[in-house]
Amino acid sequence: MPYYSHPNKLLIDHLREVYNYAKGFTKELKKEDRLCLQIACLSHDFGKFTTYFQHYLLEGKKSGETYKHGLLSALFAAHVALESYEKGDLYPLFIYNVVLHHHLNLKSLDRSLPTTFFQEEEDYPETVNFENLGKQIKDLVFHKEEVGANLAELQLASYLNSFLSIERSKEILKELKRRHRTFIKGQKRTSTESKARYFFLHQLIFSGLISADKISAAGVSLPNKLPLAVDRIRVAREQRIGSSQRALDKVREEIFSNIMDRILTCYKDERIFSITAPTGTGKTYSGFFAALKIRELTGNRRQIIYGLPFTSIIDQSHQVINDLLTTMSDYQENSSRYLMKHHHLSDVEYHCEETEFSTDHALLLMENWEAEIVVTTFIQLFETLAGYRNRMLKKFHNLQGSIIILDELQTLPIKYWSFIEELLKQLAVEFDTYIIMMTATRPMILPQAQELLRDYQRYFSMLNRVTLQIDLNSKEVGEFVERFLVNHTQERSYLIICNTINSSLEIYHGLREALDATAPVYYLSTNLIPLHRKERIQEIKNLLGDKSIVNKPILVATQVVEAGVDFDFDVVIRDIAPLDSIIQGAGRCNRNGVGKGLVQVIKLVKEKGR
Repeated sequence: MPYYSHPNKLLIDHLREVYNYAKGFTKELKKEDRLCLQIACLSHDFGKFTTYFQHYLLEGKKSGETYKHGLLSALFAAHVALESYEKGDLYPLFIYNVVLHHHLNLKSLDRSLPTTFFQEEEDYPETVNFENLGKQIKDLVFHKEEVGANLAELQLASYLNSFLSIERSKEILKELKRRHRTFIKGQKRTSTESKARYFFLHQLIFSGLISADKISAAGVSLPNKLPLAVDRIRVAREQRIGSSQRALDKVREEIFSNIMDRILTCYKDERIFSITAPTGTGKTYSGFFAALKIRELTGNRRQIIYGLPFTSIIDQSHQVINDLLTTMSDYQENSSRYLMKHHHLSDVEYHCEETEFSTDHALLLMENWEAEIVVTTFIQLFETLAGYRNRMLKKFHNLQGSIIILDELQTLPIKYWSFIEELLKQLAVEFDTYIIMMTATRPMILPQAQELLRDYQRYFSMLNRVTLQIDLNSKEVGEFVERFLVNHTQERSYLIICNTINSSLEIYHGLREALDATAPVYYLSTNLIPLHRKERIQEIKNLLGDKSIVNKPILVATQVVEAGVDFDFDVVIRDIAPLDSIIQGAGRCNRNGVGKGLVQVIKLVKEKGR
């Protein structure tokens, strides 16, 4: 009988296709790692050879739980691995775990194996049902010749006879438990580098398998890679910056040139870099072109992943890169193959002149990061790098050999810094990944990063654009509003940054009521939906850039404006905060260095002084 993995797709074709896709996704692997991937991919749907699954697939019939294929597939994959690797190797553990969970979120091995070494019936995890397993194995024994003929084409037939018994399944679980216990006991003696290798290999095999499985099942034809026309992109930047004689523009160009020169001298020996420069000095251009230069110097194959903390600034950075790429002749027809914006609220669309993709297929390509350049959030990036969710880990394999730009890394909660630092260091080693961290405040994370802007302190002293005033006398919100109204002048634009949404709303409503007819008062925080936030940011930027307006705008906001939003206010008022937040807030003041801006730090309290 023919065996199917999905309607209209033969199981053997699917297994081959998954392995071929996964080989392409996982790039260069050691021989033993490649075997690990091969066994996982060619065995991951072994359980679909039962007639229980075939009846379920083709006729919709469910016979209890016997149609499920995950556990049976994982045990067969582990059986093949135990026969293929040396005694004590950890590969069978990895293979068992990734196959067991290939339709699920990942779980730790200790939740997928017996709880004790002795394996009483109650010691087995809930996923192990020997009654169902026995029925499935009996079914396979009855159709052994047909199943074996299919497996022969995958060079797996020789493993079938020795697998088909409940006793063998118990032996497999017992051996996996033994290896896992030995591994756990030896962890204190295992180096960080070895642990990192185990972690990254496990995640890579899982990512390659599930990504290839979903693409094969959907019948999606992956678009071919396209080369970036770097020379045209460089010309586009030069045309946009023009030949301005303004002092700040000259500083921006000097910073850019120094970073490009520095890349040439250190890209071979280093993998982790930092760009420390004042706000408003073109870090988006500098970081992106630094990544392009590394890509060019290392063979033009590396994907560029641009990570940002908030969706509110993704649109801005994406637009900057998009404007550069529009000079390429085929960009409009293939925009998604070149540049992708990906977060949980992104429009689901994939532009490719070769194929018109359905919404489901477009989503699949987006979640797989099928683009030369991806602009995304820290959530997407770090939940892929250190997460367990199936949907996130589909794109883990894309971190291999990539160039990752981390813009405003200091916005991450400080409790995660040491963990993320170690993770990024090991990522650079294990996956030959380049990392570029960009900030104006040089946080105490990745201290070993090679600074691409040498003597960066000089640029901060050159661009002394604001006067800082500090008043730490406590003020209730109502008192602050009254004082602001007394000192407010229509000729100056104001940005007021609050620590809480409640205080920001209270100030906004107070100013709006008092100044309704005399000054435009705006509000911005994360409690606005991203579409409205994007529209409002653009409206405010237009007002700030219009020199003919008499009544300058006032913006009341939360910390959402501090990282990367390209605002240029005359006065910034900041509720007391950590120093890096104050510096980031000051970056929205006098951005173009015309005269001196004013930054005021105040201390807002509630009615009871909190």
